[in-house]
Amino acid sequence: VELWRVARHTAVAVAKDLKADALNLAIQDGEAAGQSVPHVHVHLIPRYAGDLPRSDEIYDRMDDFDARPSEEAAKAADEAKAQFAHVDGDHLTMLNA
Repeated sequence: VELWRVARHTAVAVAKDLKADALNLAIQDGEAAGQSVPHVHVHLIPRYAGDLPRSDEIYDRMDDFDARPSEEAAKAADEAKAQFAHVDGDHLTMLNA
């Protein structure tokens, strides 16, 4: 429940900041499902009307995506981490939640 609360809170902020029309939230659990990093995480993918010829094409693109962060992605991750007041093991306490 905590993971989804954090994902939803973050998704709302991402959508607002990027002026997205919608978001895909995805979890790939297990190698056969496309999981390439062996820990739980939620993909938040901003979407825009007409951004892909087929809306479900996003899943093909996820399979082809190089997960190594760019400098811009690393900066965005650092900014997102600043939204958490405290991280203790698996428990996250959010600011402004």
